[in-house]
Amino acid sequence: MKRIPSLPFKPEDFVRYPEHACLAKDATAPAPELISELHAIVKTGTPREIKIAMENAGYDCDAPGVAVMFMAIEPTTGDSLMHTAAAAQRPDAMDALRHFRTHNAAYYDNPFYALYTHQNHAGDTILHVAARSGKLAVVAAAFQVFRHEHLILDEEKLRSGQDAEGHMWDDDNEEAYHMRIGGVLFLVRQNSEGRTAADEARALGFGDIVAWLERTVKAYDTKGESSDPSILQLWQDSCNEYYGLP
Repeated sequence: MKRIPSLPFKPEDFVRYPEHACLAKDATAPAPELISELHAIVKTGTPREIKIAMENAGYDCDAPGVAVMFMAIEPTTGDSLMHTAAAAQRPDAMDALRHFRTHNAAYYDNPFYALYTHQNHAGDTILHVAARSGKLAVVAAAFQVFRHEHLILDEEKLRSGQDAEGHMWDDDNEEAYHMRIGGVLFLVRQNSEGRTAADEARALGFGDIVAWLERTVKAYDTKGESSDPSILQLWQDSCNEYYGLP
């Protein structure tokens, strides 16, 4: 049985993804001080400053900037750089970070699934963190980053549901099928308190975020199967096999 590897990655972990072993050639893990600097820049830096900092970190680690994202996990919280960007309510920083990747998004789906579904020490995904921000654009950005989609930051368009229009799924296509069920699993993932992102938003009174998340679940879970724990487990097993490693 395969499983989704946990973060932070060590340089040798990239070799486990044969297509991406080049990311780890001669790489070294970032020092704690460098990790702290990167998280600080993601909180307050401009997109250009984030880009430069990531490139410089890559030089320091003898690795591409994209590899640094998998290694730069804040040790006390377990936050990825995307968690930090979401907590800072910065879709622009999230967009800057996700450009550290290959031009062929599908080719890197496996390791990026591990990155974007990463849960910190509290069990929070980037979607949980975004939901607590109270900003619908941040929540949508977290999901659109996971989906490798262009960011839609117009909150009126998000509230109207225009962003959810036009989804068509071909479950006979393995990639499309796992994109769909992986999306549902991401949306309904529970943290250590047993709360989904929608639960977090509901507890804080963010009704627009709850409505958007529930509408998005329906767009991906077209048959309403995600309320069945046994179905969710089957989907998780399938995603582990598709995106995971032995």
